[in-house]
Amino acid sequence: MGGTATIQLEALFPVDVVDRPVRRVGPDATHVPDLLSLEDQRRLVAGSRAWPGQQITARGATLRRHVSEVPDWVVDIARTALGHGLPSPGEPDLDPATWTPNSALVTHLEPGAFLRVHRQQGTGPVVILSLGDSGEFRLGNTQAPTRPYRNVLLESGDAFVYGGIARASFVGMPRTRPHTAPDWCGLTEGRIDIALTTLA
Repeated sequence: MGGTATIQLEALFPVDVVDRPVRRVGPDATHVPDLLSLEDQRRLVAGSRAWPGQQITARGATLRRHVSEVPDWVVDIARTALGHGLPSPGEPDLDPATWTPNSALVTHLEPGAFLRVHRQQGTGPVVILSLGDSGEFRLGNTQAPTRPYRNVLLESGDAFVYGGIARASFVGMPRTRPHTAPDWCGLTEGRIDIALTTLA
């Protein structure tokens, strides 16, 4: 009986899905799976639509807005994510408890859309919060938007942190996986990325 139940449980929840540890992807770059609670995800989805901001690009199925007033509770989430990425060789003196991002770049991707490779503006670390459909986040090199690079699958509720020597990396979202958003995350389709950092 117990053996059968164990087999059925493993079939429903494969080990690579259940056990998703924090993983250092490269120098000063860390994937933090399952950082966001259910409540966090719903609040972020609702908030990202309501926060006052400036639309900076609208290309095809991609919409990007810059939010200059980051709510305190979002700053707290970003600090928690940053703590998972430390100690970082490129940010030896950075204290997550005092780091205060003052900029949020909110990217809405419709099902199947992608985000071109680019460099994130600003200084200091970047915390990316992942909501909705899963997407392949690309962490490139610091010289050109070409190889070498690494793709990391970000699911709803994940975070990705990079800074230090990785801060100048080319990043993007070359592919999303339509209709993989959890029913309970507050987003019925598509994907939202929230990139938090510091602008001078």
